Amino acid sequence: MEYVSLSEWRKQNIADISKIKSEEDVKNHIVIPYLQYLGYTITSMRFENSIPVQAGTKSITVKSDIEIAVKDNIEVVVDTKAPNVSLGDKQVLQSISYAKLVSTPPALYAIVTNGLDVVVTNIYSGKKVNFIPPIFSTS
Repeated sequence: MEYVSLSEWRKQNIADISKIKSEEDVKNHIVIPYLQYLGYTITSMRFENSIPVQAGTKSITVKSDIEIAVKDNIEVVVDTKAPNVSLGDKQVLQSISYAKLVSTPPALYAIVTNGLDVVVTNIYSGKKVNFIPPIFSTS
């Protein structure tokens, strides 16, 4: 398989990007089909998973948009944003926190994308890249 970036895939497969308006649109029309193109299967994904978080004396629940299991371990956590949301430090840190909290051991990759840009962080090395790894490179 020849690797095609998210932005290239989007250009090849989404005729009218102006119809992609919300976080849900990004998730359903761009991210999930792109992940499938990369070799991930719907059966390896779970959606809107609740993650309990203790913030001082407060207990809250956050939801990850997409989690991907590889060999029964959550390896990838994807946080989707609407196309009009810039991917700054706050958004990147949110995806990293979800990846660290989702399971033991933590997920390997934290991904945040608005369907236009993508930031992928390796949780263990802290290295950031701007491409989503195909399934064969996560194990």
